[in-house]
Amino acid sequence: MGNQAVAPASAIANNAPTSGEGLASPAVPLAPAKQPAVVPIWPDGQLLDVYAQLSTAADGNVDFGDTSLPSVSWEGVEYGPKASWKHEWNTEWAVPPAVQRNATLWLDAFVTQAGHSPDPAAPSYPGKQAVLHVRKSLTRYHPLRKVRATKNLLSGSKDESPKARLTAEERVAADAAELAEFKALPIVSYYHPNVTLQIVSSSGALAYHSFPPNLQELVHLVEGDDKDDNGRAYYYPITYANDFWLLRDHMSPLNETVSRLPLYVTFSSTSLVKFQLLQTLNGAFEAQAAASSTGVSELDSIKRVLIDSNPWLLLTTVFVGLLHLITSTLAFASDVSHTRKRKDLIGVSLRTICSNVFVELVVLLYLWDESEQTSSMILLTQGMGLAVEAWKITKAVDITIVPSAPGSLIPYKVAIKDKHVLTEDEIKSREYDRQAFKIVGWFAAPCLLGYSIYSFLYNEHRGYYSFVLKTVVSFVHLGGFALLIPQVSH
Repeated sequence: MGNQAVAPASAIANNAPTSGEGLASPAVPLAPAKQPAVVPIWPDGQLLDVYAQLSTAADGNVDFGDTSLPSVSWEGVEYGPKASWKHEWNTEWAVPPAVQRNATLWLDAFVTQAGHSPDPAAPSYPGKQAVLHVRKSLTRYHPLRKVRATKNLLSGSKDESPKARLTAEERVAADAAELAEFKALPIVSYYHPNVTLQIVSSSGALAYHSFPPNLQELVHLVEGDDKDDNGRAYYYPITYANDFWLLRDHMSPLNETVSRLPLYVTFSSTSLVKFQLLQTLNGAFEAQAAASSTGVSELDSIKRVLIDSNPWLLLTTVFVGLLHLITSTLAFASDVSHTRKRKDLIGVSLRTICSNVFVELVVLLYLWDESEQTSSMILLTQGMGLAVEAWKITKAVDITIVPSAPGSLIPYKVAIKDKHVLTEDEIKSREYDRQAFKIVGWFAAPCLLGYSIYSFLYNEHRGYYSFVLKTVVSFVHLGGFALLIPQVSH
């Protein structure tokens, strides 16, 4: 293609852009005084050529003649306010040995005016300052995921696991080797096959110096003293890799066993408003994740909901969730207020309250055992519910510690005494409670026993503690209706 309109002559000096992730060239030094806006180096309607290549060069000096890693080029890409297009690149590549051993893999993207080449050895090379070079690391470094191993409690291991065929001594040695490997590589490289490369449509003059840092690093300024008639510096088209929708649990670790990997790149245009919104949200999410130990999983859950849900269904879910939160809060406050005003809980089933305490405690222990996948807000709410149910017991009975009878092994015991003398009707009510729980127990006990045996024989668990919790929680969820029977009997 022929040459298009170019930047002012002084804007194409022989200064090389500095390579680095998210950086194409050094930013114009900030002066203490108020800085003017920056303007695009190329006008609206300019056609651009974009070249992208995988690279392992740590210094950013890409070898354009290297064909060991794949590359792609898009020619005649429109740059302007009305630009709306999308390109795709789907490939597969052989993982270099250095990347298998935790070296960084880069996606180097070059943007020039149409008809020019980013290769300095090519005749159509326009000069270093007329080429935008953006780097994006495709390998992310995170702590090695904690895999909570499960096993069949009867056989002691998964049938398909190689360890199942080892002797006890060999299994101990294998466990020691795995532990040593984990301690030697606490931080490993992860890879995500999807890359979203975007270029912001013509955005006009930008108040660059008022941008937050996470936006400034994506706006690449042209180095040099060249300015327009109003004294404003130039900037390249905003080209960046959008990581907002990437989920950490979709990343796979890289090691010497990984020989080939897929790569899917989408290259599209986006608006300045969308660019600023997503990057601001991404910066807020990263700050939240850094400040909280559980922030990453919770924020990934939010992203997953945004990705997988229909917008109208999501809005409906949010609305219903808010209503549920409001009504639950009001019911919780009303329950506490009503209980506080009463001196005792005459007419309320004590067995039901005790059952509620047991259920709340079991569920809390289960959520705590699964804390890697449980929001801290849910744990807090469950704990508050347990505290309220336990507090209700003290409204119905007096619980004290008294000395045991002479000759007892335990010097003290817990004494439970009703706060009032039971009437004949209340005595009958307690008898109904006892009968109701007995009837429910006749039907529930065989179910619990059968499920426990099946789960013990065929399911996998992390240990006996997790097995007991999961079994009891399943029974509690299945037989929760039993807690209503004593109240119905009154």
